[in-house]
Amino acid sequence: MIKYCIPTSFDDRLIDKVIELNSISNNKICEFYGSTKEILTGSGRPSKILQDVSIAKLKKHVKNCHNNEIRFNFLLNGACMGGEEFNKVYLKKIIDFVSILYDSKVDILTISNPYLVTVIKNKFPKLNICLSIIAGVGNMQEIKIYEGMGINRIVLDANINRAFELLKSIRKQTNIKLEVLANNPCLLKCPFRRYHPEIDSHISIKEREIPPFPSIMCKNIRLNNFEEIIKSPWIRPFDAHRYTELGIDYIKLSGRGKNTEWIINLARHYLEEKDGANFYQFIEKNSWNFFHEKNKKLENLEISIPFLPNDFLDFFVRKNFDCDIQCKICGYCKRIAEQYVKVNNQKTREKYLKYIDAFIKKVSNPI
Repeated sequence: MIKYCIPTSFDDRLIDKVIELNSISNNKICEFYGSTKEILTGSGRPSKILQDVSIAKLKKHVKNCHNNEIRFNFLLNGACMGGEEFNKVYLKKIIDFVSILYDSKVDILTISNPYLVTVIKNKFPKLNICLSIIAGVGNMQEIKIYEGMGINRIVLDANINRAFELLKSIRKQTNIKLEVLANNPCLLKCPFRRYHPEIDSHISIKEREIPPFPSIMCKNIRLNNFEEIIKSPWIRPFDAHRYTELGIDYIKLSGRGKNTEWIINLARHYLEEKDGANFYQFIEKNSWNFFHEKNKKLENLEISIPFLPNDFLDFFVRKNFDCDIQCKICGYCKRIAEQYVKVNNQKTREKYLKYIDAFIKKVSNPI
């Protein structure tokens, strides 16, 4: 059985639908995760896309989850607080907020800051802590250290999602709960993977508008080179069972900020382990709409993977070389991209590339 953790919209309709989906599936959604709009630790998403949820609504939602055998995971996973975690007054406010979460019967906290891990574990020894994917943990050296700090679960670095021998080795060497993120569109070994969550942390502590520079750079690279879309370490619904068979305990599905209907559709696809007409919609998450909203003259752009062979992932399971070393001479992802990645209109793609290029130039020359 595959156990999924999904984002919540704090809508009770989501709980009702998940109960229905769980009742007809061999797999199970076992956990919701989410956070309030602005939090002192920051979060992995900018606050402008998150709901403004009151503590009263949070408590009611958590209780409803528990009444239906669904755990709740609250995210305190900001990558950077500008050193405020060492300000005693600021830290006291964080601890007071965690006390509220603890009293609300939240089952687990997801944290990326190692200092907060130690502080919260000392104050709340019975509270389970999950190490966020933002911490970027993907080897046994790091896992053993965090295990010694009292971490109960780790969301592994997505960059090792297709490193099956490494995943097998990690599973054999630790009893800690392991989780992987399935529908992440980020570039493999993205050079902005540290900077991007740091920005999101600051604009989730206090909402403000800033140019989405790392996100735009990432989109530009993917749109210029479809090979990068295939190299990206997403996991399609059809292949999710492989990770459970390896001993991975949970599969996380991203989509915070999306509405209830979108999350239900996402959950259904993964529970059924089917790709559907276009599984990639749940990975890209309509992110090109950003440019359409900024410039209404641009037509809608759709990047899709309507079909992939069932044995797509077998190549990574069987491979006996290191992608970091031999990517250029391999060519597998390039061949797959040329054959299976589609765009709704090539001229529209070119217009977007020109618009993105102008956007990057403007942002890069602000003064």
